[in-house]
Amino acid sequence: RVSVSASSCEKFMAHLCLVADCGGTNSRLQLYLVREEEARKPSPGHRAPGKLIHEANFANEEYAKQGKTFVDIYRDFLGQAGKGNESVSVASIAVAGPVENNRVVFTNNNWSIDGFALESALAIGRVVLMNDFVANGYGVLTLDLGAGHGDRQGEAKDVAVIQAGEQRTQGAPMACVGAGTGLGEVYLTNPSTFCPTSLVGVKHIHFKGEPIAPIVNDYTAYPTEGGHVDFAPRSPLEFELLQYLLSKFGQPHRVSVERVVSGRGLANVFEFLAQHRDFSKRVDPKMRAAFLAAGDLQGKVVAEHASLGDHVSLKAMDIFIGAYAAEASGAALKYLPFGGLFLAGGLTPKNLHLIQGEGGPFLKAFLDKGRMAPLLHKIPVFAVLDENLGQRGAHFIAIKMLRKILGPQGSAAAPAAAAAAAAPVPQSRANPHAKSRPSKRGPAGDRGEGPSPVPPAWVLPLAAGVAVASLVLLRSGAALRP
Repeated sequence: RVSVSASSCEKFMAHLCLVADCGGTNSRLQLYLVREEEARKPSPGHRAPGKLIHEANFANEEYAKQGKTFVDIYRDFLGQAGKGNESVSVASIAVAGPVENNRVVFTNNNWSIDGFALESALAIGRVVLMNDFVANGYGVLTLDLGAGHGDRQGEAKDVAVIQAGEQRTQGAPMACVGAGTGLGEVYLTNPSTFCPTSLVGVKHIHFKGEPIAPIVNDYTAYPTEGGHVDFAPRSPLEFELLQYLLSKFGQPHRVSVERVVSGRGLANVFEFLAQHRDFSKRVDPKMRAAFLAAGDLQGKVVAEHASLGDHVSLKAMDIFIGAYAAEASGAALKYLPFGGLFLAGGLTPKNLHLIQGEGGPFLKAFLDKGRMAPLLHKIPVFAVLDENLGQRGAHFIAIKMLRKILGPQGSAAAPAAAAAAAAPVPQSRANPHAKSRPSKRGPAGDRGEGPSPVPPAWVLPLAAGVAVASLVLLRSGAALRP
């Protein structure tokens, strides 16, 4: 805890919160100073509170070559910030890999990060690790949707409205699909809503004629491996693309949709077209040379040349956008996100001109689901304009943890017990119900905005219904016997 005033009033007390996005290549760290008064106020539709006092990027490879780890990055970062001798209350770290038992092992270096070990080694009050796309899911909760339904000509501070759909159903599921280096997918549910209200034609749960409004930000984000579902061709040319990818990756039956819908996937599509009988002669030699020299940025070269009117690059973008839309609508049918479907990742804002527009290629493919098209018309779809959505989500979780630690009176006298309830997500990316769980950290998933012991509003009517049913059974002589 850092005292920023001689006053003992809690609104003048502040805490250091560290937010990190640790990928296979780089680690981006931010340090916030958060006043207790700010931490207590839920702020749906806004960035999590706090004053950013330092941020920096670090090349993981440079540290790994010297035999150093994330612990060294952390210490160097705090030293840069001039806070090397001060304690951090919470650290929220998004990582590019599957998290199990608050621990991640990276595949492209010999690093691993253990959240519980960091707490002990660095004297941090609470450390939580989450998959980077789970962090994107929580980042969705911080987006300013403005009017949110196209009333502002499709524009808001953080998003562009792709399809207004019906009015967003408060507390309904949400989903996020993001194409960038890879293809990530995450969905969010609100535990204060125990039935799919959007399917039964109501916007709220009612009790005694009064609406019970769900807590807007009482959401839990769940990891998926949706980017690795099968790529399903939708045209004769895409069927040929599938055959090409099967051969390229040595697969007998299927390839992941990520092989098409991602930066690397866009490069795969261009490679296919460059050797295709109908397109090979139309490849610009200069473009081909730039493509071959681009390494991991080949997808970027394709997108840039498409914007300049290159014929083959334009066709590659057309296939990419159609496949992206088809996968997004597949996710929409699985999760029925009447709280909103959000398109994230670096490729979304960079290609907004292809995604926006009622008659554009994206929505045309998105709604191409036969008899399910009317249902898809009802789902609000947003394009996320902020490419730092994951860091925003990690920041959101840091504040949520801090709120738990503070407790109802603002006292941090028992931070360990309070923080135990603040773990934000199931820790296995591949399986939210994995057997490996934190043994002493309480349930996975933060089930409330604040520390109040009051149960969710639906508990009382549910308990009353059970009690009435039991009484009827007893009076009728039909009670169960032991």
